[in-house]
Amino acid sequence: MFYVVGISIALFLSVIALTKSHRTTADTVLGIWLLLIGVHISLYYVNWITKPVWHTHLLGLDMPIPSLQNVSLYLYVGALTGQIDFRKRAWLLHLLPTATTYAYMIPFFLRSGLEKTYVYAHNGIGYETFAAVSNGWYLCSGVLYLIASGWFLRKYRSRVVVPSFGQPPIHPNWIQGLLIGMGFIWMVVQVLTDDQFVFGAVVAFVLWLGYFGIRQGNIFTEWPRVELVLQPLSVAPPTLVLLPTMPADEPDTHDRQKYARSGLTDEAATSLLNQLTDLMALEGAYRDPDLTLANLAYRLDVHPNYLSQVINERLGMTFADYVALLRIEAFKQLAAEPKNSHLTLLALAYECGFNSKSTFNRQFKKLTGQLPSAYWHQAKAVE
Repeated sequence: MFYVVGISIALFLSVIALTKSHRTTADTVLGIWLLLIGVHISLYYVNWITKPVWHTHLLGLDMPIPSLQNVSLYLYVGALTGQIDFRKRAWLLHLLPTATTYAYMIPFFLRSGLEKTYVYAHNGIGYETFAAVSNGWYLCSGVLYLIASGWFLRKYRSRVVVPSFGQPPIHPNWIQGLLIGMGFIWMVVQVLTDDQFVFGAVVAFVLWLGYFGIRQGNIFTEWPRVELVLQPLSVAPPTLVLLPTMPADEPDTHDRQKYARSGLTDEAATSLLNQLTDLMALEGAYRDPDLTLANLAYRLDVHPNYLSQVINERLGMTFADYVALLRIEAFKQLAAEPKNSHLTLLALAYECGFNSKSTFNRQFKKLTGQLPSAYWHQAKAVE
């Protein structure tokens, strides 16, 4: 029954992640990963908890899956932090060992049920070298992909601006928890070896993943959306006046020292600023509640440090304040339209990219000096 619960939750969470209306690449990878976990537990349950002789056609299908779990962690963390370019096909190379393993096992899959059962009953007789290589690869890939995913997390912590008035949509602790969970399963495999303990740990990981994923806020849940079509903002970022900005040719002393060796020329900075303005004003990138410095830089095909430099020097504000300011301007634009009078202020805020009422109120007050409700009453009074 314990395994059935794990299978059910894994498949249920997979469906949620894959059917989100505003699904990101990270959501897709997570959904496929959870599906893979559900299938893996199912194969173990069917083959070894029930009568294996009834399901001999399934024997061997689970052999490459453990290593594929390590790859899934790496791809998910890379997608979540914007550090893997899925537009390029290089990421497919990580699937090559799994594809090679299944190709090698084709003759085994074509054997009769009795022959497969005999091989398993005699500790993989005839496939000893293959089993040793597979286990060795799982051991090595577990370490390598955990280290690589940890490196992604480290860069994510150091480069992504964390607003002082609220946490980012994807908190680094979520990623850290995934690494700890997968590391724990790897340790159970190496130390306890018994499949019952291993798959017990996998089910526990699924339960943890579901609980903390829901608590995280935007892993398995949709942010409230309203059916509106936003027009491009009439306010271009370089001319925003709600915060003091530094003249483009007179960055402050601190910024000059900070970016003295960045290598970003004035021409490149101007070009990047224009691209950023177009992306925000014409495509409304700020409306993405998952927007971070890392994935915005990915969309602009530029290093996050350069993007941060341009926003700091040319606009005189942090990335967090810049995005918040654009969202507030969009909110004001929507709130002023009579056709939206039946909608709540919070519904409009969600449409503009805010992810919670408290974050919306804090950012609005920080950048305008008043709460949204006070602004709304003042605007109505003027009318």
